[in-house]
Amino acid sequence: MRIAGHRLPAGYRRKLEAYRYCPGVLKVDWALDGPIPWKAETCARAGTVHLGGTLDEIATGERMAWEGKHLAKPYVLVAQQSLFDPTRAPAGKHIAWAYCHVPNGSIFDMTERIEARVERFAPGFRDIILARSTRSPADS
Repeated sequence: MRIAGHRLPAGYRRKLEAYRYCPGVLKVDWALDGPIPWKAETCARAGTVHLGGTLDEIATGERMAWEGKHLAKPYVLVAQQSLFDPTRAPAGKHIAWAYCHVPNGSIFDMTERIEARVERFAPGFRDIILARSTRSPADS
């Protein structure tokens, strides 16, 4: 807008000025010593697991990201590809990734909160983490 905004039609310029960026994500990739030790057997057979709580808790958490806040117990999506594609990790090892929504441009590290959420549903999860890589909206 600062470079050539004056050349744009007024209605289009107003729409651009009103544009609001959506929340970003904080993503964690893990190298694991084994599969995630889910309490629920069905989670151990799922490619993607959604960790939330009640619908109200999930909605509140998503709204908070829009409001620029970080939730203590975020809604987390976990993908565990090596359960179905053994070429993704060395024999006997696994990989997984997870993310949660955070305010756009956030530099707050949600890794601990994400891992706590997984640990709640998969006790012993932290014990099998060999390595992790975290990426936030600020890293993009």
